[in-house]
Amino acid sequence: MPRFTLHLLGTFQARLDDKLITGFRSDKARALLAYLAVEAEYAHRRDSLAALFWPESSDSAARASLRMTLSNLRHILAPIATDDMLVLEADRQAVRCHRVHAQFWLDVAQFDDWLQTAESHPHQDIGRCLACLRRLSEAVALYQGDFLAGLSLADTPEFDEWRLVQQEKRHQQALTALQLLTKHFAELGDYQQAQSYARRQLALAPWHEAAHRQLMRVLALDGQRAAALAQYEACRQALAEELGVEPMAETAALAEQIKAGTSVDTNAINTPLPSTNLPPQITPFFGRTDLLAALRRLLLDPTYRLVVLVGLGGVGKTRLAIALGEQILVHYPHGVWFVPLAPVRPTVESSFTVADQVADAIIAASD
Repeated sequence: MPRFTLHLLGTFQARLDDKLITGFRSDKARALLAYLAVEAEYAHRRDSLAALFWPESSDSAARASLRMTLSNLRHILAPIATDDMLVLEADRQAVRCHRVHAQFWLDVAQFDDWLQTAESHPHQDIGRCLACLRRLSEAVALYQGDFLAGLSLADTPEFDEWRLVQQEKRHQQALTALQLLTKHFAELGDYQQAQSYARRQLALAPWHEAAHRQLMRVLALDGQRAAALAQYEACRQALAEELGVEPMAETAALAEQIKAGTSVDTNAINTPLPSTNLPPQITPFFGRTDLLAALRRLLLDPTYRLVVLVGLGGVGKTRLAIALGEQILVHYPHGVWFVPLAPVRPTVESSFTVADQVADAIIAASD
């Protein structure tokens, strides 16, 4: 029996053995399969799926679109279906993905499993646990880019919010794993491998100042002082272009330390990641320089406790808010957090007010 593999960390790819599958009827079919595969713990009501993926259609039209899309997915998954086990199980009310199927493999599930196993493994120091370091290295090798990179559905705002949350979660997990691997190989004296992992961090987040410091330290430890100082200049340029800020005092002090030829502390190589869940953006943010500067002044002024962006739907309020959060992150030691409020709606059936739902959303985002 052939093996079906689904890759969501990076560009969506589905393969049957080594053959790329191209028979999806639309991007919504790809998105639906991704959603069901990642959220495989539960069965999903048909009406909820129809509303999630076809929110602007009538109920009957949305359910008809869902039926056609599920039929397309069942046809694609048919080569690995057996009488005893289907990947997609559907009845008149609900749909569920059975990820335990022996011939169905999902990169996100494997990525999560390796990281969770490493986190729960009983060791005093992960840097001394070779089994867990192997798990981390395998996990970051699976991470080929942002979750569902390039797959964005313009008319499905709630799905897009879910995609952004999944994207940010895995993005931060990959950065944390890469940071630990950089530290481990630097302590071993394997500076080439440490540099490789540090550069991967910067490929994922060019503005990530802690990764710049790690790479500067590794280069200095390897005797490459000129390269370490050049990395500091690269850091300054990246921060100026991406966030419009100067490097932190800690980064500037490290550059002066390297310039003076002072020995660099290996133990300082693991600078903590900033606390944030800001969704990573695939494209740079251009324009609105004056507006960003004005908003930055308001947020950094303790007189103002709340700043509200208003405008018509689709004008870019969320993208502007995320860009602003990225710029001011260095000023908030306890972090900057993105809390999607699209799911918050008043309902007659629920006893919870909108304020209760907003509070719950904030708590969930900070977990």
